[in-house]
Amino acid sequence: MTRRSTAAWRALLTGLCGAVLLVAMAPSSLAQNKGDGPAPGMREVPAKLQSDISKSLDLGIEHLLTLQSIDGSWLQNLDNYGPGMTGLALYALMKSGLPQEHPAIRRGFAFMERHPAKKTYSRSCVLLAVATRGLKQDEEWMEQLVEELLDTQVNEGWAYPTSHPDLSNTQYAAMALRSAAAAGVSIPSKVWKRLADAVLDYAEPVKGVESGLRARGFRYTTNAEHATGSMTAAGVAVLAICIEQMRGRKGPYERALAEGKHWIDVHFDTERNPVPTSESGSMGRFYYYLYGIERVGSLLKDGLIGGKPWYQLGAESLVAKQNEQGRWGNEAETAFSLLFLSRATGSFGPISGKTKAVKGNRWAFGEDDPKSDVSLRANGRSKTTIWISSFGKDASFKYASGEDGDGPVGVERVEYWRPPFEGEAGQVLIASIVADDDGAMARQRYAIQCDLDGPRMCDVTAHVFVEGKSDPLKSKPLRIRVGMKDRPEWDEYATDMDLNLLRMVKVQATASSEGTGAQGKAAGVIDRMTGVGWSPAPTDAAPWVEITTRKKLKTNQIVLSHGRPGSPRFGAFKITINGKDRDAITGKMDPDRRVKTTISLKKPVPVGTLRIEFAGGPFEKPPSLGEVELRRVR
Repeated sequence: MTRRSTAAWRALLTGLCGAVLLVAMAPSSLAQNKGDGPAPGMREVPAKLQSDISKSLDLGIEHLLTLQSIDGSWLQNLDNYGPGMTGLALYALMKSGLPQEHPAIRRGFAFMERHPAKKTYSRSCVLLAVATRGLKQDEEWMEQLVEELLDTQVNEGWAYPTSHPDLSNTQYAAMALRSAAAAGVSIPSKVWKRLADAVLDYAEPVKGVESGLRARGFRYTTNAEHATGSMTAAGVAVLAICIEQMRGRKGPYERALAEGKHWIDVHFDTERNPVPTSESGSMGRFYYYLYGIERVGSLLKDGLIGGKPWYQLGAESLVAKQNEQGRWGNEAETAFSLLFLSRATGSFGPISGKTKAVKGNRWAFGEDDPKSDVSLRANGRSKTTIWISSFGKDASFKYASGEDGDGPVGVERVEYWRPPFEGEAGQVLIASIVADDDGAMARQRYAIQCDLDGPRMCDVTAHVFVEGKSDPLKSKPLRIRVGMKDRPEWDEYATDMDLNLLRMVKVQATASSEGTGAQGKAAGVIDRMTGVGWSPAPTDAAPWVEITTRKKLKTNQIVLSHGRPGSPRFGAFKITINGKDRDAITGKMDPDRRVKTTISLKKPVPVGTLRIEFAGGPFEKPPSLGEVELRRVR
């Protein structure tokens, strides 16, 4: 593994410590509590902030859903860690209230079932998701993941499993094992004792003799120079898990836990990871640190850390940092933020159905402006209703009907417009409504229901034509957010790997050129993950990728998938089978990146080589091809 990939995964995962642990703990004692719900003593937040949190959770869930690939995976570090980010995303979504029956949850689990986790981080995140779902059908899966983790435990905890052990990998393994134990998997007591002894080595060395409780943090590795907030939260959480699970003498571990908590009290911050160093990564890894604070506060059942209301201050910080699309940083940082806001540590299983969310009008947009001629409002997630909520004072004065000017504005026609989307030119008319004689449209505020393609932000403007005025009254642009619509074919995409004949033989992929990085290699089109893929070099004027199988496969269907979101899409292609150029197949990729392109052959053909040539090079920014599939369908 490269230094770069190690650092990237550490950034993704170095803060997810004890998200399924519910423990009642004082500095010198720890009591198990297996109930669900908020921890006793957890302080409520002001109503306005709670409403903002509710909206923020909804937007964050929606954004995380938009990042899911059509095969059910999430892409961050997919090339190195397979299903790891998918496990983390599913865990965060279920903890934030998305029902486990949701199609995106089902597709994510289908992906994880078909792509075994091979590294500590990945196994731990997959186990977290599986244990949180808590289905009886998953028992054997959980037991297998537990066995794999136990087989890779060493005296200092867990490593990647290659390289030297660290507290980051160790905390994930501990948290995942604890979640499995809560779901009924038996974990030997010696595992917890060995783990607790290992964690003590990550504490800062003792300097001199101090009376009373000292502040003693935890480090990423046993020989790292500095403690950090994120790693101290990890140390506290892992010790809490061990104390809860093991038998026998616990005094040294309780002491170290109390010292770690005191360190967090002293250094508490909701804007940065305290004492950020190279061990905690660039920019202090703020989001996983803040999620670590959630775990500490929830595990100790204390609404205050460092004498301050940690949840309120952290929630205010996260709400302010979330962007308009619902994102915080990368995929993992969005997951960490959702886990903080949902106080995920307060329950073992999915949040949905167990806690009553504070309801708000999360998909309502707009407000009345007396200074604007026309004010719009809208409501709805995927099918959005838009209407005229009021006319401004000036417009009402000038264009009111009735002999005394006390009637409604004399509307003849209302047009709703939006800006162009990709591939369109000029403003686009959404709908036009002509006023009726009985006034029904006026009473309904000239409402329309539009079925826009989401997810996206969209500015809508109303043009109102009134009697006696040639130019329309215009509203200010109303910005609405359209949610993502689920597509039935995505459920099939998540299990397409089962139909791909390439999985049954040895296969090799070559290309005219390859882009930089792991997500540009030709082998990406045969790894059975659409999110990795192949990209040609920018200078490649005639890009092609070729697949060669050791054994010919009788095929009557070829399926192509677009690659990474954000990359350009391939268009026209030419497919040559077994080098027979005279029988070449030409066509175009579906322009929708979330739709696969299927090429059906007239009859089954034995395929030994398959070359796909694309037009359009060289490229300012190279396109990406996700996956090539060969099928035999009846």
